[in-house]
Amino acid sequence: MYCLFTTICSIKSGFLPVMDSNLQESKNNQTAVEDTYQQMRKLCENYKLFAKMDNDSNDLDELYSTSLNLSYIRDDYETIKHELSVIKANRQIARDALLAAGFQCPDDPPTS
Repeated sequence: MYCLFTTICSIKSGFLPVMDSNLQESKNNQTAVEDTYQQMRKLCENYKLFAKMDNDSNDLDELYSTSLNLSYIRDDYETIKHELSVIKANRQIARDALLAAGFQCPDDPPTS
């Protein structure tokens, strides 16, 4: 929600250009952005996301911080998942090389 809100604010204030070659489409997009901005502003006001709390923090800032932390956790999870797949692939390559050389791998059942 924070990212949507800041993007809308940036577009509204002119910091982000609207990328349209068609002027009418651009006006329609600007109207849609303005409508969305007003809806987000009303939503934030309704839920008092701009109200200061006792510790001088802001609910919107906390939402942003939580979203950012979740994003970092998701990135870490994806990195770990990728590293595990690399380890599994390398393990399989090493196992295949040992088997091709005539060795028995430790996790294979013993052969008589």
